[in-house]
Amino acid sequence: MSLSSGQSIDDFYCQLVEKANTLKKPDHEILVKFIKGLPEQLAFFVRAGHHRDSPSALAAAKMGEAYGYRKAELQVAAASKQAKPSDKRDSEFASLQSQIDTLTKAVQNLTASKTDESTKQNRRTDRFAYSRQQATYPPQATNSRQQATYLPQATNNLCFNCNSPNHIKRYCNWNGQGVSSSDITCQLCDQIGHSAVNSTCIGNRENPEVNNVQFSTEKCEDGELSGTKFFSYFDIPKHLSESEQGQLKGFLKSHDNIFVTDENPALGFTDVVQHKIILKPDFKPKYQRSYRLTPDKKTSTSGSSRSFAKTRNNFPGW
Repeated sequence: MSLSSGQSIDDFYCQLVEKANTLKKPDHEILVKFIKGLPEQLAFFVRAGHHRDSPSALAAAKMGEAYGYRKAELQVAAASKQAKPSDKRDSEFASLQSQIDTLTKAVQNLTASKTDESTKQNRRTDRFAYSRQQATYPPQATNSRQQATYLPQATNNLCFNCNSPNHIKRYCNWNGQGVSSSDITCQLCDQIGHSAVNSTCIGNRENPEVNNVQFSTEKCEDGELSGTKFFSYFDIPKHLSESEQGQLKGFLKSHDNIFVTDENPALGFTDVVQHKIILKPDFKPKYQRSYRLTPDKKTSTSGSSRSFAKTRNNFPGW
């Protein structure tokens, strides 16, 4: 049920209450149905009041109608029922839309054809440049170094893979898809035998002397590291010359068994003796009880204290 356009709010509320009484519905269901049956703006106004019973919601709906919320709903409904545009305007819009679609497809086809032509032209240029250079500069195996560094190159072409000059994409070693052989030269570290994708040494163009660094995987001897750690325990004077510092370090190293370090915590071959006292499971500490003297011991003790006091009085220095 909903409120009709010409129906009063009281009439709608009475119909709703009568039907609810017939079905024996509680008041809160009447409240929900009443708010749902109102127009959108009027229902929002009533719902904002947070009413707990249907009579208060009815009073709020009448107040909203007086404020003009129901008229606004009618105006909105009337505005939505405007006259549709004429068929002539629809046909013009449809023709313009079809022309736009046709032009869009034509531009897309033209762009695709230009891209294909440029790709074919680049491939043709690369092939001709490679054949010209191979005919002009044939490979000469004078030594292993020249043979390793020679690769077919196009002098005026730019690699589309790494954006570097003097070689084309299919001879690029950046992604490992170039020529793979034992004589290949890495483009990063300038070493022979691997490509740039398998390089473990990053080249330094600013300082080319460190490009050919060879990594060593051999295990260091213990003396090389332990000597450095041993000398860190001492504060060697810096004003000494290198020879004097070397003599001092040699003397300390030759007598390293008399110093306490992490490697030799025994302090000159002396061991710390540790004693363990094993107690029984039922062990309990015993406290000394108070002790009282017998009468005869009290008499002898008091006599001794008196004689000691007399003796002390005879010696003023005490």
